[in-house]
Amino acid sequence: MSRFIYIILLIFTLTFCKEEKTDLSGEAVIVPSKFKSSFNSINLPIEINNKNLNILTNTKPISLNVLKQFIPDSIVNVLSTNKLKKIIIMPIGKIEKEKEWYLVLNFIFPNYKDLVVVAFDEKNKFINYIKLANFHNAKNNYQTQITINKEPTFTVKEKSLTLNILNSSQIISYALIDHQFSIILKELQNTIIKKNNIENPIDTLPDFNALSGDYFKENQILSLRDGNDKNAYKFYLNMNNSENKCTGEINGEIKIQKNKAEFKTKNDPCMLNFILTDNSIKIKELGQCGNKRSYECNFNGIYYKNYTKKHNQLKKNQKLKIKSKINNII
Repeated sequence: MSRFIYIILLIFTLTFCKEEKTDLSGEAVIVPSKFKSSFNSINLPIEINNKNLNILTNTKPISLNVLKQFIPDSIVNVLSTNKLKKIIIMPIGKIEKEKEWYLVLNFIFPNYKDLVVVAFDEKNKFINYIKLANFHNAKNNYQTQITINKEPTFTVKEKSLTLNILNSSQIISYALIDHQFSIILKELQNTIIKKNNIENPIDTLPDFNALSGDYFKENQILSLRDGNDKNAYKFYLNMNNSENKCTGEINGEIKIQKNKAEFKTKNDPCMLNFILTDNSIKIKELGQCGNKRSYECNFNGIYYKNYTKKHNQLKKNQKLKIKSKINNII
């Protein structure tokens, strides 16, 4: 009889008693195994967007102090905008693989949210991280959707709602290769480029710098790529509106200091002033640029940023691995 009662109690305990999740919101030292087991596993594939982000996020936050036990302080400070007081870090869940596991986090700021993925090895040691997307609380100029498949491959899809670049979109996929989050697929579609058959001669140049990317206004493109240092940029400026007989192009190098830059060369009357604001660059002709464009037009105006390549670059010895991963992209 006593044995029967013991079995009943054991079944009851296994059925109704669950291990309590470790509290990650304080300052206590957390054992690595407890840290990992505190997160729910994510069922893949999954799509994350501005509408379901709050639903997918767990209710218990992670403190900066706990996060710094497993992620380098310098990286946590960058992700949290140098310990900004009004920030909540919420876990979405974990993805477990044979040799590594991933933690998907939602960094919640007063006016926006950052979706971050952190990779750890089988011993719960930090490998690397990537910030996949930024979700604004207010109405945004972009529709953003993130898809994570079973590889896992992290695919970011963005569609611009800005009038100047309506229906422009980009798709960038990342995967962890040799401890680096690398771009394994990139597709960029822009109605301005497609309509006017604009070719960008500097598109293949490195674009690790913060401001590197492509900026657009109606029938015009400004492309920035890395120069010799973090403030130096090569640029290509193109206007192509055959209907108004407005054509022209300029390429050169600029140095951006305090959100401003100026382009001029010897023995050339054409001068350009660059003023940087949030996600846009304002260009004003300071000199006579008629030798670079049609007489009826000018390069003046605000160019809106369409995309920024992430600061990762594929290594030559990764090509075979990349091909195998591309075949599994959703």
